Amino acid sequence: MTPAASSWEIRATPKDGGSQVEMAWIREFKSGPRGTFFAFLFGRLGDRLFGKYARDVLENLEKLDQDAR
Repeated sequence: MTPAASSWEIRATPKDGGSQVEMAWIREFKSGPRGTFFAFLFGRLGDRLFGKYARDVLENLEKLDQDAR
């Protein structure tokens, strides 16, 4: 059985007085029927679900930064 693994890659570069942030989440699932199902589901819905979550997190961080100034 193959172990599942996850990793994040987050890159921030300066842009127009702020930052451009790129995030990548690499997700591997265990082999077998359940892993195949979740890999399919993640492939179909992952960008929408986690993309919105990531945008919300970054928006909240921007608000915190503005409030701290």
